Amino acid sequence: MKILTRSLTGTTLALLMALAPAHVSAQAPQGGAGGGPNMPDQAELETFAEAYVAIGEVRAEMSPELAAAENAEEANALQQEANDRMTQILDEHGLSVERYSAITQILNSDEELRAEFEAVYEELTGADGSGNL
Repeated sequence: MKILTRSLTGTTLALLMALAPAHVSAQAPQGGAGGGPNMPDQAELETFAEAYVAIGEVRAEMSPELAAAENAEEANALQQEANDRMTQILDEHGLSVERYSAITQILNSDEELRAEFEAVYEELTGADGSGNL
């Protein structure tokens, strides 16, 4: 599964739920780590990974609840709760929705940076390093 690369706004923050446990695509276009102005440094990459893990936890917790919602009103309330929690996670990590999305896009296009992210992710979660996030 490929990390979504849509630009996100406050009203579409729920799409972060799709970002969280998504697999960083090994089929993304190759690109060098040119270190452009939008490239995250190591500290920001680690911060992103921490937020990514926390958002994944929210997604894992909320997805079954959303699936079990009995009506649209209940689903909307659960979605708003998830949005609020994910916004708080990003705030706590000093990331805006736009920056989180931008880093996601960079990871989808920069193979070297993606490998660095996967190493940080593995360290945080104990994942097997197979690229299956």
